[in-house]
This record gives sequence, structure tokens and C-alpha cells, in this order.
Amino acid sequence: MFGSPRSPPARRKPLVLLIHGMVASTDVWVMRGPGKDLSYLLVDAGYDVWMLNVRGNRYSRRHLSLSPNRPEFWHFSWHENGVYDMTATIDYMLAITGVPKVTVIGHSMGCTIAAVLLSVLPEYNRKVDLVVALAPVITWTAQYRGPLTLGLRFAKRAFDSIRRLGVEEILPLRESTSQLFSGVCRSPSIREMCKWIIFLLAGSADPEQLDSAIVPSLLEHYPAGTSLNTIEHYWQNIANESFREFDYGYGKNYVRYGSDIPPEYPLHKITVPVLIYYGVNDPLAQPPDIRALEERLPNVVATKAVPWPFFNHFDFVLSKDAKTLLYDDMMVIVKKYKSLGNRSLGSTMKLFLVLLAALIGSAIADDGEVVWTEEMVQDLFTRSSDNVVATIPELITSNGYLAETHHVVTEDGYILEMHRVNAPSRVPITRRKPVAFLMHGLLSSSADWLIMGHGKSLGYLLADAGYDVWLGNARGNTHSKNHTTIKNLNGRRFWRFDWHEIGVHDLPAMIDYVLDTTHEKQVVYMGHSQGTTAFYVMAAERPEYNDKIKVMFSLAPVAYMSNLFSPMLRIAATFTNTLETFFNIFGMYEFMPSSDLLSAAGSTFCNDDALTQFLCTNVLFVMCGFNRAQLNTTLLPTIFQYSPAGASSRQLVHYGQEIQSGYFRWWDHGITSNLINYGSFRPPNYDLSKITAPVHLIYSDNDWMAAVKDVEQLHAELGNSVELYRVLDGKWNHLDFVWGINAKELVYDPILTRLAADYAE
Repeated sequence: MFGSPRSPPARRKPLVLLIHGMVASTDVWVMRGPGKDLSYLLVDAGYDVWMLNVRGNRYSRRHLSLSPNRPEFWHFSWHENGVYDMTATIDYMLAITGVPKVTVIGHSMGCTIAAVLLSVLPEYNRKVDLVVALAPVITWTAQYRGPLTLGLRFAKRAFDSIRRLGVEEILPLRESTSQLFSGVCRSPSIREMCKWIIFLLAGSADPEQLDSAIVPSLLEHYPAGTSLNTIEHYWQNIANESFREFDYGYGKNYVRYGSDIPPEYPLHKITVPVLIYYGVNDPLAQPPDIRALEERLPNVVATKAVPWPFFNHFDFVLSKDAKTLLYDDMMVIVKKYKSLGNRSLGSTMKLFLVLLAALIGSAIADDGEVVWTEEMVQDLFTRSSDNVVATIPELITSNGYLAETHHVVTEDGYILEMHRVNAPSRVPITRRKPVAFLMHGLLSSSADWLIMGHGKSLGYLLADAGYDVWLGNARGNTHSKNHTTIKNLNGRRFWRFDWHEIGVHDLPAMIDYVLDTTHEKQVVYMGHSQGTTAFYVMAAERPEYNDKIKVMFSLAPVAYMSNLFSPMLRIAATFTNTLETFFNIFGMYEFMPSSDLLSAAGSTFCNDDALTQFLCTNVLFVMCGFNRAQLNTTLLPTIFQYSPAGASSRQLVHYGQEIQSGYFRWWDHGITSNLINYGSFRPPNYDLSKITAPVHLIYSDNDWMAAVKDVEQLHAELGNSVELYRVLDGKWNHLDFVWGINAKELVYDPILTRLAADYAE
């Protein structure tokens, strides 16, 4: 189907392939007619729609050499549907149309078939731009799922008995029988009973979703037939709670697979974006099964429950309300995806990076400075320090300090790593020391507090001053990329967080662990950039933690962001909604732009100075800028070894929302989802007046991320802001707070003086 009155035929329309469920056919996509069925809606929207009939159904019962009357014809399951039927169909579609990729929409077994193809033949991920899974039947948990599980323990004997009777085809469409049932059900008095029979087969609780007018037509075209192996293959996987290839028995398995157990389908190889829809009342694809599937797939764009409590397995293709409950939402997402997908990931990222590089080029280039050549930069890295490849504990001990590594588990299962620093042996160690807890910024790690070395980094200076120093690492960075139950650390489920979760989960877990370990009652908290944002979230949303903070020092505080200068975040704010969709569609859940693309943008748009071009290859400098007078170039190899350390793309998008809105508030889901999540059209603001711990705000005039006006607004709204300290350097920038040559004199010494004067025990 490639043309309609609303969308006349044309060449190279975007391709969509529809794949039906078990014992069905392409009839399910056209039975209700224009304006109702998904196939017609897609054609009207401008798509070239193809519908696959898998082998063995009423339309695909031919073979070059085998007759459907022979048992060998039926020796297939949905495995063969995937590796043979679907490959042949996609290759044919692409060859005929000249279009490079196809969107696959499957229902029930159609999703199973797609999963088989893309996991067994992963090269086909390059030919598919999106998979929409409607009621996917792929993974199973220990849940009841309706008629398919009846007699599960006796299933193998039943299948063997059926085969001995010479039966290989199941539920074939017999014209006489279908016409009989269809004729009977045309009677209005019988039609309602027919509806109940149809829906009881799928365990439905809402037969009213089926349009009574199509019942006769449905019985005339359904069931369309399948092989005994197809049903047995499902039975095998349900019994084993697995997703494996067909089990032929021990001997045949050894011959075919080299093992007595069939291999699992490698779902992690499905790299194409997947959009999942499920019904909470579906006995064949239950919510626990959907969650298990989402965890195993690496690139799930979104998982959505159809907003009707009784929506069932058949409803995805036969419900009279499917358009409003399902298809309209799905087509909006598919359209957004197609509009982005017309451009490759590489070209889109290049466009994004070129735009930001063009903005930063003049901003980070100072006239009159010493011009670096490529040879000078190369020589700098050739003479890099020994610490470039050191782990954090090695970095600490190489400076003569005592190092420990600790792990803590958050309430939602993230495993965080902390590093502990204590004074070297030349400084007397007391049993009870005041505790200092330091939290890094966006795309950074605990290394930020150590890179400058002994006598310069804040971590070491605090240890020398007699503090028991603990360095936190937020979820998702290099040291805290782990979870108790989520095994796919590249998937959407692991990365579905922003700095809100760091504030309400990570910081409380780490602070409680530190206090329990040290037997202290309070910590001195010091945060940089996002480390301050997360603190404000924690202290506002979990105000009981104010009592656990002796004092908080905010270095480059970030809350309100209306006046920030950072070109990269300005761009992110302008395209916040599109950027979130882009990240989700391309599976960019972790924000880590390609160094090659950044390098290309830097060489094009940053000034001719080789050092400036080189710094443009690091997203932290692109985002925050740099002050060349405060940049210790000999430490650049070490800095580049540890930064950027990784973050969720949602952290960047959340900051973009803050810039765009002018508020310091929770994640904005959009009007509809905000109503569901918050009970209001807009996200709630963080109540800064609840922050009663004493806060010292340390800021500068040239900070790209924390503008003076924004810091002043924060100061006015905090519940207990005791100091507003401006760094005495007009060019002091965001990263200078941790890497600046004079950070000790301009920032750290004033902090230590204030600690000794006002907060000493």
C-alpha cells in the first residue's frame, strides 16, 4: 500500500513493514478499513506500507519443491520466519524501492520474528531504522499467561502424540468452516456470543473493545494457520523462562548447536532503536515480561502502557479505540524519529558540534597570547607525567597520602564508588577527625580534587589540615557505572536519571555511609558545579539531611541558569525537546560526544592556535570555557586522562530545561506527563528555603556556567546563605575552581581560613 487520496503514490516514500501475530495474516492490518486500521493510517501519513505473510499462513502456502500436504513443509517455527522470511522481505523491499532503511512494526509473534532476525543476523540492524513492538512476545517470567500455559508439564508428550497422528499444521483456515462460523456470527443475536468466544481465547476482560461489525469478517479470515513447531517453540521458552532457539532434544541439539541446550538469542546485539507498547491486561505479554525485555535490549527508545486498564492482546490490532489509545501516539513518535533519522547520527552530531564550536571559537581565543604550534602540543603530551594512567588510589598514594576505596548501594540499586584520603604518615593521625565530603561537577569524577597534586589540590590540602577526606562519585561516571540488578549498563534503563536522582539518592547514601564509617555526626560538604546542584536538591527534598551538614561550600554554584554564557548549554536549551528525542532515538543515553567529531569541529572553528584547537576536543572545555592564564598546560595530559568521566544525557537536558524555563525545578516531562507525575502542568520548584545548613557561595565574574545574577538570586532564596564570596580574578572561569593555577591562593586558602575560624571543633 503506497498511495491514497490523502497521499498520492510517489517514489522513495519512507518504508514501513507490518508483521502479524501467530495464526494471523495481513488481513488483521486492513480488516476495519480506512481511518481505523494502522495500515491505512500509515499510508495516509505518507508511508510506503508493506505487509508480510509468514510461511504457512493462508497466503504463503507455496514452496518451490514441497507441498503443504507433506510434513517437511511444516518443519519451521518463528525462528525460520525471522532468519529467512523477514530477510527476504526486507532485501526485496529495499531493492525495489531504493530506500536504504525500513521501519518494522510487529504485533505479538511479529515482534518475536523481528527479535530473531536482528539478534541472529545483526547486520540487518543497519537496514532497519526503528522497531515498534506491539505486545511483544519475547521474554517470559514466572507469571500465568492464559491458555498457552495450560498443561505445560504435559506439553512435550502432547506435541509428540500429535505428530504421530501425522498432524503438522495447526489451526488452518478451512474455507467451509470459516464461512460457516462467519455466517452464523452475522446474526445479531449470536454476534455477541462470538465476541466473547474470541476474547476468551486471549484471556480478555473487555470484549467491548471489539467492534461487533467486524466479527463475521474476523472469523472468515482467522485463524490463518501455522506450524506445530511454531506453537511448540513458544511452549519450550515459556517452560524454561528463556528466549532460545528450537529444542530438538539432546542428540539433535548436539549435532545442530554443539550443546545439549539450545543457544539463547543474543538480544544485546539488537542495536536498532525499539519502541515498546504493552497492555496491562495482556496475559501473553505481561508487565513483568515487558520489564525483563526492556532490561535485555540495549536501545529501547520508550516503553509505554496503553492508557486503558483492560487493553488486551487482540486489542492492538482489533480494538475499536486502537487509533485514539495507541496509533495516534505511536505515529507521532515514528514521525519524529523519521524526521531525525533522515539525517545520519554522524551528520547530526557534526551539525550540533559545528554550531557550538563556531560560538566558542572567538570566546576562548585571546589576542596577544603565546601561539602554540602542533609540535609544541605534541611535545607536551610526549613529556606527560607518570600519573596519566594511574588509578585514583594510585594517584593518591603517589602523592604520599593514604588511600581507601569504598562502595555504597543507593536505594534504587546503583553502586557508587568513593575514595578516601588521609594525611601522609608525616602528619599525626588522630582517631577522630572532622570529615570533609567533596562532590565533583558534570562529566567529572573524584579525580578533580586530586589532579593538581600535593600542596595544590583541595583534597590534599584538607587532609593536611587534619580532615578525613571523602571523595564522591555520582552514578554513571567512570567509577560508579554499576548496578545491583541492571546488567545492561549501556541501555536506557540504567541511564534514566539526571542530577535530581544524584541529589535524592546518591548523596544521602554516600553521606550516611561516611558518617556510619567515621562515627561522626556531620560532614563539611564541598561541591563544584553539579556537585552544588545535587546538594541543593538533597537539602530541599530531603531536609532532614541539613542536620548532617556542618557547613556547605559551593564552588561555582549552579541552580538558576537564566543568565549563563556557555554556548553549548545555550544550544541545548534552545533544542531541549528535540535533543532529548535525539538522544533517546539514537541510544545516546550516556552523554559522551565523539572525540573525532569534536576534534574536527575544533580544527575548523577554533582559532589557529594548536592549544586552543586541542582544548576544543574536550567537551568540558567546550561547555565551560577556559582561562589560559590559569591553565597549567603541563597537567593537560593528566586532565585528559580523567575527564570527561561520563554522565547521563538527561543531566545535560535537565540543565537545558533550567535555562529555558528560568526556574530551578524538577524534570519537565511535558504537560500530560507532568499532570500524571506531579498533578500539575508544570514541574514543582525546589524549595530553597528548606536548606537550613549554612552555605557559602564562592563565584566569579567570568564563569560561563554560574553567572553573577544567577548566583545572587540563589543567595537571596537559600534558607541559610551565610556568605557570597567573589573570586578576586576577573577572568576566573568555571574549571579554574578545580584546575586553576592559583586555586589554592584565591579559593582554597579562604575556605580553610573560614573553616578554622568558624567551624573548628
